[in-house]
Amino acid sequence: MKGILKRDPAAAIAKTQNIRANIALQIAGLVKEREALLLGDDDQALDRLDAEIARLRRACEVHRERIALLEGELRRQEIERLEGRRAAAIAVIERKLAARNAAAVALERAVTDLGEALFAVLDARKAVLTGWPECLPPVAGHELGLAGFNREFAWALHAAGRPDWDRPCAIPAPNDAGRGVVAPQLGIAGLISAEAKTFVDQLKAAPLTLDKGDGPAGRLAA
Repeated sequence: MKGILKRDPAAAIAKTQNIRANIALQIAGLVKEREALLLGDDDQALDRLDAEIARLRRACEVHRERIALLEGELRRQEIERLEGRRAAAIAVIERKLAARNAAAVALERAVTDLGEALFAVLDARKAVLTGWPECLPPVAGHELGLAGFNREFAWALHAAGRPDWDRPCAIPAPNDAGRGVVAPQLGIAGLISAEAKTFVDQLKAAPLTLDKGDGPAGRLAA
């Protein structure tokens, strides 16, 4: 039975339950036979029958205890199997989160580069207009103006957010969230990394429970 216990406790449970059911049938038959003997005077036969009934009842109890142990082993194996599956699934998620973290670092760098490029354009415009030579005609208000640049720059940002007919621009519009905060506390990459760590920690800490469903030991659910 020990080998069956380790290999396939579910099969051992089914086998033991079948043996126990057969013993119960034998006991029921012997109890009827005992009732007939009670009407006679063969006390030795009655004693032998009582001993056999007691032996079978003890065997039935042993099998009940064995089934309980087998069910405990089955639950242990199922939890161990689920823990392995969960660890493998979390490993896959961690790899995907690592790619997200790397993308966040690149995005933060790109935003910084965008700001540098934006002010390079603005500063270059200011440099063109500063110290304008007197020998040249004065610059009209609309020439090198910001209206056209601001329009095209805004639309370029909007397009970068990949808006679609069923999805708005992914670049968030300014709002009052966090108003009064002078500078971000974590930054884009820092926030993404912190979120990933908290997310994985919660997955690893989530309890494993047995849902009392199919099978002697129930079906596992996370």
